[in-house]
Amino acid sequence: MNKIMKKSAILFLTFLTFILIIYSLCSVIKIVYAKNSNVIYIDPGHGGFDGGASSKDKEVIEKDLVLDISLKLEFYLEQMGYKTLLTRDKDTALAHTKKEDMHKRLKLINDNNTLLYVSIHANSYPDKRVRGSQCFYDNSLEENKLLASYISEMLKTINPYNNRKEKSITGKYLINNSDKVGCLIEVGFLSNQEEVSLFKTKNYQEKLAYGIFLGILKYLGHNGDSMSRNNKNNLQLNSVRLAIPTPTDMERLGWLIESICYPKIVFAMNGNLGAGKTTLTKGLGKALGIKRTINSPTFTIMKVYEGKMPLYHLDVYRIENSDTDFELEEYFDLDGISVVEWADNIKDLLPENTIYLTFTILEDGVRRVDFVSSDTEFIDKLNNIAGEYIC
Repeated sequence: MNKIMKKSAILFLTFLTFILIIYSLCSVIKIVYAKNSNVIYIDPGHGGFDGGASSKDKEVIEKDLVLDISLKLEFYLEQMGYKTLLTRDKDTALAHTKKEDMHKRLKLINDNNTLLYVSIHANSYPDKRVRGSQCFYDNSLEENKLLASYISEMLKTINPYNNRKEKSITGKYLINNSDKVGCLIEVGFLSNQEEVSLFKTKNYQEKLAYGIFLGILKYLGHNGDSMSRNNKNNLQLNSVRLAIPTPTDMERLGWLIESICYPKIVFAMNGNLGAGKTTLTKGLGKALGIKRTINSPTFTIMKVYEGKMPLYHLDVYRIENSDTDFELEEYFDLDGISVVEWADNIKDLLPENTIYLTFTILEDGVRRVDFVSSDTEFIDKLNNIAGEYIC
């Protein structure tokens, strides 16, 4: 009888040990999976029947404003290689009631492999003098505060008058119940007429989206496990935003950039057709002393121009992903200057110190060019030589 009891005990302990090992392995796998996540969730507040706050003249409705900003933020993040998801991408609610709508938003964020999330809103207050953006967070995760502080810091560069600090908050269903890193962003006050006037302009909406974008990048720069494949080694990203009024100015910008280029530098360009990618490259080529006409190598994929340094001009529009037989990355190791148009198609092949350029066509025809890179020296020099175009 004692032998049977001993065998039973041994079997039970063996089984218990097996369960503990499996549980530990599952926990490790879960942690590794979370660290490799690359999804940023953007939650534009309200939508559909729920308009949120509104300006006094009813021309600016919170649900519309925050959706516009969210879509612009999505564009910036995707240019940097992040996968983004939105809880809504049009004027719609997720359910027929506010309560169920919030439940669905929370479920979307919690049930996905979410790296972080931001919930974007606009505020209102009886005192019409109150203004300024502010970030709120749930203090159950230290990372929430860190994310909120970086976004708050970047938004203050847009409005230096704003002295509002990030703040922990309760009573907000989404951020208080999410198990992911995130924060709630109030972009300003619809009860303040000066801010309402700014909200009505696409340019200011772009600035808000860009400020949030930079805050997210700064947070990720201090969290190596959460960096996208474009910044694998926890490098600090720096940025410059330029407004280029004419094609002549765009060509001149290329000419100026040549003076701070060095062997093996790589420019990764993204933006719509006609946004100025090839025009800037033409200016760069002229400064290099290249006599040949520079045009986009859409059908040949790459053209090589000889000048003071070789210029490798790539157009990878026709390449669907980085799994290509062209071995384009070999050119990035040559002692020349590489310019890649539609670079997002081969983002996995780009070196870590790549200079990323995002071209945007504004309403008045001005081209905005956003430079982002871990190459601090290049960004600092660009600030100095292109100061007249900084916006």
